[in-house]
Amino acid sequence: MEQRVQEQRCGSRIGPASYRFSVAPMLDYTDRHFRVLMRQITRHSLLYSEMVVAQALHHARREPGADKPGGRLERLIGFDPCERPLALQVGGDDPALLADAARLAADWGYDEINLNVGCPSEKVQQGRFGACLMADPERVARGVAAMAAAGPLPVTVKHRIGIDERDSYAELLAFVDTLAAAGCQLLLFTTGRGTPLGSCVPTVKISSTSRLYESKKNWFDFNVGQILDGLPVPESLTALKKCILDTASGLPTSAERSGYREIALFKRGVIL
Repeated sequence: MEQRVQEQRCGSRIGPASYRFSVAPMLDYTDRHFRVLMRQITRHSLLYSEMVVAQALHHARREPGADKPGGRLERLIGFDPCERPLALQVGGDDPALLADAARLAADWGYDEINLNVGCPSEKVQQGRFGACLMADPERVARGVAAMAAAGPLPVTVKHRIGIDERDSYAELLAFVDTLAAAGCQLLLFTTGRGTPLGSCVPTVKISSTSRLYESKKNWFDFNVGQILDGLPVPESLTALKKCILDTASGLPTSAERSGYREIALFKRGVIL
């Protein structure tokens, strides 16, 4: 494995251009074959692996020949050097297993380790990882701290702006602050200003809460959170239709008025 890691580490690492556009982790899609295809399209964009469960990595590495070609560990996290810069996304809530995953990611030549706190599926929740962890910021923070202490790779977290009834602005800030204090270097929202800009098609951005809308008016074009504030749904729907028709008739969007013309999936406020 030593020679392979040395070869992998000779490639490009994460640079300023890597976060301008990235290919998000997608289960059953962003495997090594898909990532090689993406690398034919973009040289510098950050690519993500499929989510790998930290416990699966722990068990896989114990098998004989796990890191050899075709071995269980190699099948889970092996990659071609051309795929870099590349981040390994893991799922789990056990600090020891997450730290183990972070060490493996560094040993295998990854450029970043990412914790999945964004997947909402019931299957994922039963395994105590994904979006359900947003209900327990301290648990996530312990995992992040363990990963940060385990190796040199930047630790990042993909999460949502909230779950269930816990989607207030104050709860989001508390979650973000807790993770930042634990050593998280980058927080990626799965909603927010997440649509590519810069195309000929206007991007109408909709805020889910009034607090977020009021604090970031240069991002959003419409506030659906007003329904929670008491505005009847029919009135809100009428206002949304007007917003869409006005945009289709040539009214500039907030992004266009602010001069956001570049393609930026996570940038200016979405990266914290």
